Amino acid sequence: MEISGKTNIQPLKKPVKVSTFRSWKKWLLISGFYIMVSGMVLTGAYVFFQSPKEYALRKENRAYRQQLSALMNKIEKMETTLNEISVRDDSLYRVMYGLSPIPKEQRMVGYGGSDRYYNLRGYRNSDQIIYAAERLDNLGRKMYVEHKSLEKLAKKAELREKRLRSIPAIKPVSVLDFRYISSPYGFRFHPKTHRWKKHTGIDIVARYGTPVYATGDGVIKESFRDRYYGNMVIINHGFGYQTLYAHMRKAAVKKGDTVKRGQVIGYVGNTGLSTGTHLHYEVIKNGYRVNPKRFFSNDLSQSQYLQIVDAAKKRGK
Repeated sequence: MEISGKTNIQPLKKPVKVSTFRSWKKWLLISGFYIMVSGMVLTGAYVFFQSPKEYALRKENRAYRQQLSALMNKIEKMETTLNEISVRDDSLYRVMYGLSPIPKEQRMVGYGGSDRYYNLRGYRNSDQIIYAAERLDNLGRKMYVEHKSLEKLAKKAELREKRLRSIPAIKPVSVLDFRYISSPYGFRFHPKTHRWKKHTGIDIVARYGTPVYATGDGVIKESFRDRYYGNMVIINHGFGYQTLYAHMRKAAVKKGDTVKRGQVIGYVGNTGLSTGTHLHYEVIKNGYRVNPKRFFSNDLSQSQYLQIVDAAKKRGK
């Protein structure tokens, strides 16, 4: 509408400027929100969704922990077994062979020097690893002490077994061939010299040609023909023991031969200063002639005697 010939035109308003501070604030809020969401997503992914490398490392760590636990269980069982062996060693084995128990201090001797486990330190489970290493070291030390003890016992046992095999312990002729003792150990009136004289052995009556057996393991000291003893053999058994076999038809061994208990060394005869077929048998202990009857038992059966003879044949092969 025109009034008074003039156009009614209203003035334009000035443009409103947006506050710069409010824009930045809005941008920061939005950015912060996205950052927070991203952090939560990353955290969840780290916790619930591991990378292949992280998964492999965690799996490997679990396996190591399981192996360490299994190792500790084995160590504990070995310690228990070794302790049982040590107790039997001190209270039974060593007593049996006349040895004193091993002092506790000797079994528990430790290693000297600086820190032996410095290279195992600095890890998350270093304490457990070092503890296992210490127990292994202690176990190894105790096993070494016990090994030396058992080694000594084995030598003692071997020596005792050798001594038992060497001591004269059977009759020099088999049970069936052993008839009777015609002249015992002690003083007697000699049928040849007609004098009273100490008889230093026993005279065993057996048929002519009966095998004569070594009464213990040993080495032939002498094997020759003597004026009085006829064909004779002397065996050195060691441990202070010797045996003498005389008046034999012939000897089956020579000087220096090694013989076993139950091995044939000659045959019953009537050589030398003798009045009939028999075997003169002596046992010499530490240089003194002793009664041979103290060194064999009368309750040994023929089958048991033959077992000794068969064992001698097998050992001699």
